[in-house]
Amino acid sequence: MPVRKTKNTPRTFRGDAHSVEYFLDHLEQLFAQHRITDSQEKCRHLIKYCSHNVEGFIKLFPTFGEDYESDSEDIASLPLTTTCTATATQQPHFPIASALQHASGS
Repeated sequence: MPVRKTKNTPRTFRGDAHSVEYFLDHLEQLFAQHRITDSQEKCRHLIKYCSHNVEGFIKLFPTFGEDYESDSEDIASLPLTTTCTATATQQPHFPIASALQHASGS
């Protein structure tokens, strides 16, 4: 698989709800092009094309890394914000992450 931010790779996924479908479709094309069929390998590549914030968030999924189809469906169905980039005074807002944190008592 090509290194992130090089030619023919998807843009770094930052949690933008408007780009999640395009991001996942682009990954599927890369998997086909590079003949990657193993579900766990797809999961490892998935997070390589995400921002650090989104990567950390995705790793919170209880079953992350076990099944790519399930993980990609979870990502596509999340209520991600339209702007998940942090500024110096503002952290990205992931509603589902807040809910998970609240539910776990953290």
